[in-house]
Amino acid sequence: MRVILSAVAGLALMGSAGIHPDPGATAAAAVRVQTRLRSIAQDIAAIFESASGGIDGPKSPLNDPISLKEARARLDSATRTARDLATDLSDLEQTERPRDH
Repeated sequence: MRVILSAVAGLALMGSAGIHPDPGATAAAAVRVQTRLRSIAQDIAAIFESASGGIDGPKSPLNDPISLKEARARLDSATRTARDLATDLSDLEQTERPRDH
């Protein structure tokens, strides 16, 4: 979860710091970043959904081994995607250029 939060925080910091990478590199990177963020959001939503009947519900990951296995797989997926996102953001920082005022 720390990796996911770090990647999202990196996105926020890039925007607030006025980091504007080279437009050529940005187009492809923006698509990758959007895709990765969407994937992370879907994984997290699925984890929350698994407990929508209550944390003690019969289909909750606490009570259903199949639901627990699926939630774990989603968390692993979100973590891997967040690591990839962090790499993408780092690559964007390397191609940054000063913003014209």
